Amino acid sequence: MAQTLRIGQIGIAHTHATKVVQPESQPVLRRLNAELAGVYEPDPEMLAARGGREVWRGVRFVDDADRLLADDTIGVVFIETWPWESIPWARRAIEAGKHVHLDKPPGTAVEALRELYQLAGSAGLCIQMGYQWRYNPGLETIQGWVRDGLLGRVTFARFRAGSEPEYYHRNQLHRYAGGIMIEENCHLFDQVAWMFGKADAIHPFLRSSARGFDGMPDGTDLGVIVFDYREQGALAVIEGTSLETQAGPHRRVEVHGLGGSAILEPIEPPQLQLCLREPRPPFREGWQHVEVEARPRYVGDLEELIQVARGERAPRFAPEHDLIVQEMLIDACGGMR
Repeated sequence: MAQTLRIGQIGIAHTHATKVVQPESQPVLRRLNAELAGVYEPDPEMLAARGGREVWRGVRFVDDADRLLADDTIGVVFIETWPWESIPWARRAIEAGKHVHLDKPPGTAVEALRELYQLAGSAGLCIQMGYQWRYNPGLETIQGWVRDGLLGRVTFARFRAGSEPEYYHRNQLHRYAGGIMIEENCHLFDQVAWMFGKADAIHPFLRSSARGFDGMPDGTDLGVIVFDYREQGALAVIEGTSLETQAGPHRRVEVHGLGGSAILEPIEPPQLQLCLREPRPPFREGWQHVEVEARPRYVGDLEELIQVARGERAPRFAPEHDLIVQEMLIDACGGMR
């Protein structure tokens, strides 16, 4: 059996900070002989507010980040701080010789992320971005259909994902010029870039619509982004709001090509439909339901990063892709206010 891969974590403030300790991740850690060695939270108030929650029971919190990063038995570090604090922490982890999982969005600038990738590349280290739907089986299936030409030339794609007013990071949206579109819908920018590449032009429509609703600071809580792919003769649209009711069941992706269409709703657990202009075995003409695996979120990412750290596989996404996502994200949404 391979030597135990020990994982460190910086921060518990991020929306997805519990991904390594979620129950669905435990079988992956056991199967691949990996473990969470320790967590450092730089903000004592954050640690007091969230560190005692049930999900963190049994986790070792450490009080010295330098000691955690200097531990030669730790090969991977998850950066789960507030996004505007994440790039400096990721740099420290890379300088300490660790592979990094960098949660979304990766800071709020392009050049800082480019420099981080250059640093990691020169050290032979991996940066894995925490875009949550990269391993969603429904989206993987659609991306495969697009790549293999099943839908014909794709001319239009629409991505929508919202959240409820109770979303517990809504009180941070005012920090970003792009609000909900950069904080949450960055996951969809990743999908647009994966499907089409870098846009020829981007047209954002961002609004602050709540205006003091439930006492939260005003921030961009509603947006539509149009991506213009003139050379491809295609458009892509991202829609999002933080003011929906029971948002999860109607998060949706639709992709339309000259040979057919695919609709995924909800994204989690994935429910996928396919419509073809002509039969393409094993698929028939017209609308049909396509069964896909209901894989838990984050499991595929965790498995990949452990295997990359052991030299057993290459990362699925190249730095060039992640930088295209960041360029489009900042172009559409701006950075910090």
